[in-house]
Amino acid sequence: MNHSQLPQHIFGIHDAGAEHLFTDAGKRGWVVFSVVAGDAPGDFSAHSGHGVIVRLNNGYGSAGTIPSPSQYDAFANACAQYVAGSRGAQIWIIGNETNLEGERPGNENGRGGDPITPERYGECFAKCYAAIKRVRPDDWVIPSPPGPWNPTTTYSTNPAGDWVIYFRDLLNECVKRGARPDALALHTYSAHDVPMDAGLIESEEKMNPPHQERHWQFRAYRDFLGVVPPALRPLPVFITESQHLPWEDRNSGWIQKAFAEINAWNGVATNQPIQALCLFRWEGSSNDSEAGWSISNRRGLIDDFRAALQNEYLARWAQATAPVVTKPVPPPTPARGVLRLAQARGFAEEAVRKLDAQDGNAAREILVQTIIPWFYATAPKHSTTLADAQAHTNARWHCEEATRQIEAHALGNAADMLRHHVLAWLASPGPQALGILSVEQPPKAKPPKKKVAAKKARTKKTKLGVLSVGAPKKAKRASGKKKTGTTRKGK
Repeated sequence: MNHSQLPQHIFGIHDAGAEHLFTDAGKRGWVVFSVVAGDAPGDFSAHSGHGVIVRLNNGYGSAGTIPSPSQYDAFANACAQYVAGSRGAQIWIIGNETNLEGERPGNENGRGGDPITPERYGECFAKCYAAIKRVRPDDWVIPSPPGPWNPTTTYSTNPAGDWVIYFRDLLNECVKRGARPDALALHTYSAHDVPMDAGLIESEEKMNPPHQERHWQFRAYRDFLGVVPPALRPLPVFITESQHLPWEDRNSGWIQKAFAEINAWNGVATNQPIQALCLFRWEGSSNDSEAGWSISNRRGLIDDFRAALQNEYLARWAQATAPVVTKPVPPPTPARGVLRLAQARGFAEEAVRKLDAQDGNAAREILVQTIIPWFYATAPKHSTTLADAQAHTNARWHCEEATRQIEAHALGNAADMLRHHVLAWLASPGPQALGILSVEQPPKAKPPKKKVAAKKARTKKTKLGVLSVGAPKKAKRASGKKKTGTTRKGK
């Protein structure tokens, strides 16, 4: 997707209706929609001057934001049909806050239901990702943002239900299945039985055990970004929901401070940039439990938002991770022991064949003894640009992750990783054009047949020097006990 066609500012809001606030400020903003994938496709073209982000749900309430595993294929097909028939949208989020009880399929009034573990979500996302990419290859498909401060989904490696660990595991599960997200989505808020105040945005207050490392207010977004796997750190980030719980009808500066916080975060070059902060939400509701969410009927909040829009808070787009080659560079000095590009590809293809034949041990041996060392040996030559370094590291990470998948007896996952992330990159024009991966493997030296030949060889070495060198919904938080995980009813 062409970044120049997207909004260049970070201002956004959930629901249509506030676009006039953006245009009054001379800006293009982000607008988030929540839809049911089984409904008729949507026409978002009226909002195409702004950045449209659409969340695809299986349903609301007991239907679950994604369905039970037996319905994953049907849900993926419904998502693809919705995307294929829609106009004016290119960014799609699969589900919502899947770590909440109230978003599970089969829950009753926000309790019980079929838990959505990271493993289950990864399976569902991979199916949806593949189905959407078949009909819209250039569209972005994004995993569900987790609900902060909600410990209701536990599993063997996360017994405390830590929402940050859940997010990390969810992303890894998506990548494992060959469904590398095109961007990331987060939610963050402030609240917890205190009045709305701009000071909550910069609060460093932490929770009580067992979540004592987690932020208790708006800066919860930093906890999530702190666990993003290295291969996904160049991705765009959208905060698609943010508010004080509940909103109050006054201009406290909370909204202005929130956008200033994200702008300051983006000002640090080493931080993963955030392209949008979307306030939740514009529309009102007749549901008493949702009355504190709307902005449209609160003049004080609108004034706060208008003031924030007067700032030039620009999105910082990271460089693409694909190898970008402007012109070929001369090949490096040949290095002893470093395979040529074609040979490296051959070993990777052989590892895939071994996996297809269910010979995981042989495939792992090839990766550990040949391919992974080769990546490390060629890494220094990939450091000339950030994009090339990231692409090289990404391919190497998938090699290493494939070995972990083999050890977990997931041979199919390992084969998919090698096919879609390693072989695909090795076969792309970038590596060869860079002149980095076409290093010749020097021929083995032949032993001299006679002493005379050996003497001549020594003489030649003395005259010419050495010829080679060595080198390779919506859930909103209930007012639970302060600083402990709380649950939120799904919207």
